[in-house]
Parts: sequence; C-alpha cells; structure tokens
Amino acid sequence: MPEVLSNLNSSGFLPTSDSGADAKILVIDDEAGIRESLEVLLTLEGYTVEMAVDGEAGLARLEQNSYDLVLLDLSLPASRDSNCCRRFTSAIPSCRW
Repeated sequence: MPEVLSNLNSSGFLPTSDSGADAKILVIDDEAGIRESLEVLLTLEGYTVEMAVDGEAGLARLEQNSYDLVLLDLSLPASRDSNCCRRFTSAIPSCRW
C-alpha cells in the first residue's frame, strides 16, 4: 500500500491552484496495475497525475517538478531504506507523513 506524503491544506484537502486546476499528484509504485488504477481514478477526479516506477525515478521527478501529493509504495526495495525516506522529506520540505 502506498505511503502518503502530502501538502494538505489546513482543512485536510489538496489545494487547487489560482488558475482553478486541481492538485498535482505523483504516484511511485513498481506495480503497473496499481499505478494505472490510481492514474485513472485520480484523473477522473480532476487531478493531474504523474508516475514513477521506483524511488530513484520518483526523486528525479521531485527535483524537476512540484507536487501537492506523493503516493509512495514503501514496499519498494529502495523505499525500505531510511536514507530514501530522508531524501524524500528533504525534497519536500513541507512534507507530512
């Protein structure tokens, strides 16, 4: 099950941008079925969704883009490493687990 790293607003919802576009979500999971299912469901809800197949690809995306929510599969081999978790939280300073 993916772990949630997010920038929820004070009411507990993902913020929308000034332009009215919904939040941007990054899904990091090595299982294609989970990634694709989350992409379909979240896109239907109006969110912008990007994918990564592993922690390294996810970190690379975080270095290039800003996200309102990151869904991280903690069963990924690299995700079990505490250094990986620290790298994610340093990439997202306002991150809450």
